[in-house]
Amino acid sequence: MIIDSHCHLHDPSFADLAETLRTSMTHDVWGVVAVGCDAETNARTMKAATAAPKAVWACLGFHPDWTRLTDDDLDRVEAQISAHHSRIVGVGEIGLPWYSLEGAPDAPMLMARGRERLGRLLALASRWDLPVALHAPHGAAVGALEALKRHQIERAVFHWHKAPAEVTRA
Repeated sequence: MIIDSHCHLHDPSFADLAETLRTSMTHDVWGVVAVGCDAETNARTMKAATAAPKAVWACLGFHPDWTRLTDDDLDRVEAQISAHHSRIVGVGEIGLPWYSLEGAPDAPMLMARGRERLGRLLALASRWDLPVALHAPHGAAVGALEALKRHQIERAVFHWHKAPAEVTRA
């Protein structure tokens, strides 16, 4: 039996939830932890978890590399997490920007904003005692690990893990 620990069920290619879950079962995947990336995808993730509560477990998140997201969007996601904290299994997909920084003239500002946003989301995860699903590849992983320690969060999955050995051992 396999549980997929990071799935974007909100993606249009998974529009037919029942068929997606049937197909998953043929590959011995019995359940998925579905992550969200903004208020809209979080709502779709919650809908999937409500429709299939024994096979889909929701995380609500705010993707750090989605540069179109604003602080108002973050406020909406924080409200979703607070409203649904008892029905979700974690906060995610969250993390620090990495891919969106490449070639960006304002990369230092984007990373500073990313750190502040991650801090807000980790504070919520800590408040509601929820684990986190992190997007923090390559050089972003060290900063994400430091943020986890500051917020005393010990339950985290580093999705798309590409980090130094000391991050892996932590």
